Amino acid sequence: MLIKDLGLKDYLQVLKIQHEHVEKRLEAILVCEHPKVITLGRAKEAATDVILNNIQVVEVERGGRATLHLPGQVVVYPIIDVLKRGLDANKILRHLESAIIKTLLDFRINSQAVEGKTGVWVGDNFDKKIASIGIAIKNNMSFHGLSLNVSCDLKEFKNIKPCGFESSVMTTMLDMLTSEYKKTWKLTPETLIKRVKLRLTENIIEDFLIE
Repeated sequence: MLIKDLGLKDYLQVLKIQHEHVEKRLEAILVCEHPKVITLGRAKEAATDVILNNIQVVEVERGGRATLHLPGQVVVYPIIDVLKRGLDANKILRHLESAIIKTLLDFRINSQAVEGKTGVWVGDNFDKKIASIGIAIKNNMSFHGLSLNVSCDLKEFKNIKPCGFESSVMTTMLDMLTSEYKKTWKLTPETLIKRVKLRLTENIIEDFLIE
């Protein structure tokens, strides 16, 4: 399995890379951050989620509604041969949820998927959203994927209703980590991003049983 860390890269450039992999049926895990961009999934309500249109908006093939990408958010696009691995859209979503939950637990953050809501949720009542998920399948290859809020600026979410929810539901790993944990591991936003990229990629590979 090819793993590529693309760093901070324009959304449309990464989308092009995904399409190239899908057309060539090349499996890969693409990891990156994006400059600010709003993406709209196939859900008919997606366009109504955009509150301010001063940010680039891109309509994409994935399921779901509106999502905001921005620096400080780790984005992972697993491009996987669904036939070879016996997967379908629902199984892929469950695998991605599991990988996110395992990653958060690695950082002592409890989380879970919530029935009837997309993504992964944290907090005492699991009422704060920390990750979004949306995929597409073409040519028997999955693409698009997940975004995990690590250290991003939550104020930017006021530009949308993320997946139809109020922007106040969004949170980050940096906000959920205890002060003791940050101090013990000497975490900065930059070092946290690096560690999350590593653990999230490892957990995706483990959860999909990819060699």
